[in-house]
Amino acid sequence: MKSIQPTGCPVPCRLLLLAVGLAVLFGNAPAEAADQGARPNILLLVGDNWAWPHAGACGDPSVKTPTFDQIARQGALFTHTFCQVPSCSAARAVLLTGQASHRLEDAANLWGLFPDHLTTYPELLREHGYATGYMVKGWGPGIYRGQKHTKLNPAGTAYPSLDAFLQEVPEGKPFCFWFGSHDPHQPWNRGDDFRGDLDPDQVDVPPYVPDHPVTRQAITDYYAEVQRFDHECGQMLKLLRQRGQLDNTLVIMLGDNGWQLPRGLANVYDAGTRVPMAIEWPAKIKGGQELDALISFEDIAPTLLAAAGIVPPAEMTGKDFLPLFSGAADVSWRDALFLERERHANVRAGHQSYPCRAVRTDTFLYVRNLMPERWPAGDPQWHWAVGPYGDLDNTPIKQLILEGKDRPEFKPFFQLGFAKRPSEELYDLQQDPHQVVNVADQAKYTGIKNELSDKLDVWMKATDDPRAVDPRDGRFDRYPYFGQAAKAKRADVKKGAPTVPGGRISVALEAPASNYRIRIEEVYDVGSELWAVSVIDRQGDFGAAVITPIRDEIPLTLPINRRLKQKVIGKDWDWGENSDTLQYVDDRAALLREIEQQNGRRLWQRSK
Repeated sequence: MKSIQPTGCPVPCRLLLLAVGLAVLFGNAPAEAADQGARPNILLLVGDNWAWPHAGACGDPSVKTPTFDQIARQGALFTHTFCQVPSCSAARAVLLTGQASHRLEDAANLWGLFPDHLTTYPELLREHGYATGYMVKGWGPGIYRGQKHTKLNPAGTAYPSLDAFLQEVPEGKPFCFWFGSHDPHQPWNRGDDFRGDLDPDQVDVPPYVPDHPVTRQAITDYYAEVQRFDHECGQMLKLLRQRGQLDNTLVIMLGDNGWQLPRGLANVYDAGTRVPMAIEWPAKIKGGQELDALISFEDIAPTLLAAAGIVPPAEMTGKDFLPLFSGAADVSWRDALFLERERHANVRAGHQSYPCRAVRTDTFLYVRNLMPERWPAGDPQWHWAVGPYGDLDNTPIKQLILEGKDRPEFKPFFQLGFAKRPSEELYDLQQDPHQVVNVADQAKYTGIKNELSDKLDVWMKATDDPRAVDPRDGRFDRYPYFGQAAKAKRADVKKGAPTVPGGRISVALEAPASNYRIRIEEVYDVGSELWAVSVIDRQGDFGAAVITPIRDEIPLTLPINRRLKQKVIGKDWDWGENSDTLQYVDDRAALLREIEQQNGRRLWQRSK
């Protein structure tokens, strides 16, 4: 869409864009006055590690994606959509909140905690009368409100299927449903029924991995799962069509981040951040559009809210892109978007991240590696998750490169995917679309490198990035990590039970009478420890004077980079001595002051 005029439009211009978008879609009615009947249903179809350009409509001749292609044909194909952060949990958090990843605290990391105070678009839609739900994989992996993401989820209430969800939605009530497939996430062994005429000899092998039979077979296996995901999405659209609900349903089909190849997932190159996206809304969006505007996952939440007639909250850093569908020559849009990453898997000593910030334009990608002394794909030694170089999942292609890393034919690919990187990278996308030749040190690119570096600094400051103040800020390394050890390593770590993730926290004591009880009331994240605050009380004045075991347990996963310490309030007899893992507390107010002084954060609180 060459008519878009680039601009550095600041965050406040969202309100203007919202007004323009609603005028295009709903006429001149104010947002809150939009006809209730005109509010769209919303269906989000999310592929797991589905990278650009692996769809027929995106120009890939090998993979067959009739559902995606139909959505693009009947609506709009976006050719430059980026997930903002190439890590599953974090990318989905950005999509849900409409905010840049570094603003999301723990949710900027994989297998982190989704803070309760973050506002999501499903939450706002519910407040405005929508039914919301999801199936398979919503936000995650991680912990939400003290439980694993599969039990409670920011994407909505879990359902076994779209049909089961729709059966519970009252007639006339708009809905928002999220289908998060596990395809095409590796190990790429679920697509046997969808291979069709896929041929390893015909697939396109990108220049950052070796053109080898192992590579071609792995890509073919990945394509089979893309085709399975596309088929499942087609079944959902068929259901809506049969129910007469498709015409007023805004459908978005996209990948959540790049594929699991070297320089893909967990990297800010296009292979890790650029994803297919097509949108249709038959009642409102003219079909056959192809838009080359730079779209970030930050933009999806404000766009969906605008479509529903809801003004996006001020904290959202993304922009409503509904005005782009108008085709008007004077619609302005950004000329650059920003990418980043923090801790993906827990694969470095000290639970360290590999922090990057980047800026992507139509013609250049500038990358700033803030701690280039660290290994970008994870330590060569096995730390906790996945294995050596564990930010890259274990695939046949990874194994091929690592086993041959000292051989001339594979050494360049090891350098590209696994070796340490300089503090700055710059890629000329017109000459090098796959971003394998770093030109940051070439004199003729000094001007554009400095320009993009300055642009990145401005964005980091404007969006309150902690690394704008201190590039080596350690908070993202210190956030709890709730992922398990790699399977082969779990037997070796069982002896360290206090620091191994589990599904529950419990406290057990021996009371002097039968009318005592103990309850875990709160859990705080304090430095390198989790403090479980429990209260002893008595039910009534009398109980049998007999030593009585008392116990409480809550469903809260213990992260591997925290030790658990019990803080028990209400001691009124000789309950025992303090220890390394248990401390009796006389003054609750003093305990809370101590937590505040140590910048502790409450992770869980018992419902009243």
